[in-house]
Amino acid sequence: MEEKAPAFEPLNMVCDATNARQFNAAVRQHLPEFHDLAKAFHARGLIPGLRGARITDIATAKAERAATAQYRAVPVVSNASVAEGLKRWYADAKRATGGR
Repeated sequence: MEEKAPAFEPLNMVCDATNARQFNAAVRQHLPEFHDLAKAFHARGLIPGLRGARITDIATAKAERAATAQYRAVPVVSNASVAEGLKRWYADAKRATGGR
């Protein structure tokens, strides 16, 4: 018997004053490692918050990239690789500032 892929609702949201709670909930649900990292950056004054940040599902992102592919190349990276890069950047920044 063939298994059906789970249905999901496409996700495409930009954080602003009207949806900050919903945006943070979506980030916590879909990208918990990134949420923890953003929270740590915010606590240390490195970022003012997530306003203007965007969260989207991979299908929507690929469709948008395909629509502009004739003009530019956009790398497709996984959430895990982005989180790993941010962790490395954070560790380097922490070392450079003496742990602050």
